[in-house]
Amino acid sequence: MTGKNVRPNIRAKQGFSLIELMLVVVIIGVMVAVVLPRAWRARQDTKVNLVRQTASELGSWGMTWAQRNLESQNEGDSCNLDDYVFTLLGWTGQSASNNWGGSTYNPAQLTTCRSVSGNVTNTVAAIMPPDNQPRNPFNGVSYFNAPNDAAVSISPGQLQLARVVEAGTPNINQYYFVFLGPGSTTATDFYAGQGTATLAELRNGVFMARLAD
Repeated sequence: MTGKNVRPNIRAKQGFSLIELMLVVVIIGVMVAVVLPRAWRARQDTKVNLVRQTASELGSWGMTWAQRNLESQNEGDSCNLDDYVFTLLGWTGQSASNNWGGSTYNPAQLTTCRSVSGNVTNTVAAIMPPDNQPRNPFNGVSYFNAPNDAAVSISPGQLQLARVVEAGTPNINQYYFVFLGPGSTTATDFYAGQGTATLAELRNGVFMARLAD
């Protein structure tokens, strides 16, 4: 057996080439461009769902508040449930002109039907646990505070209670919450086909009540 110089077939370790590095950067960039918008949309959709859930909760508290006021009337008062719910129309943060929160507001429309008992003495916020007042998931502020009044400033998630009279049944009113979405730029730019002009627009929002006036 003749001796031979045997050289092991070992390939020297090499780093990534510039082209390979550029390819990796491009791939990462494409992944980020695809994933981030989807993640952002998922977060926004989650917040929109929270707004809808909160609207249902507020609607329940609003009806409880209205029922309590109805039951506190004295003999001779003539307000009905619709009269009280009517005083909640508007933005939930608009405490100067409705009975959701803030200082007690006594709308003039109740003075004619609650002439014996006097005006209402509290707001919806007053009957809710102070540490459980719902917040707008988009701005983190209580729904009863001014930042959730679109007449002051525009923010996604702001809730407005609106009413439309049923066609063909003029004494029946339907109440729904409508709200601003992530892309809203004005106080009437409601989310996903919602609006306050027609019942069809209202039904894209969150139902609160159907009441006789």
